[in-house]
Amino acid sequence: MADEADYASVLEQRTRDHIIAAHIGRPVLHGDGICIDCGEDIAPQRLTIDPGFTRCVRCQTLTEKREARLAGHD
Repeated sequence: MADEADYASVLEQRTRDHIIAAHIGRPVLHGDGICIDCGEDIAPQRLTIDPGFTRCVRCQTLTEKREARLAGHD
């Protein structure tokens, strides 16, 4: 149960960090190698490209598709 509580706490803190960063216009670079959306490890190859990546490939793809759909670029 403590693991779930710890995980929830980490996700909550990340959400707060991103809200604050968005408000002040700066990116949040956690660099911990954990996807902010699904909580899974980000592939080491992806982090080699940019250690600041905060989403795994799957979640980043879903985010980009969702943003394109919302912008009307199906």
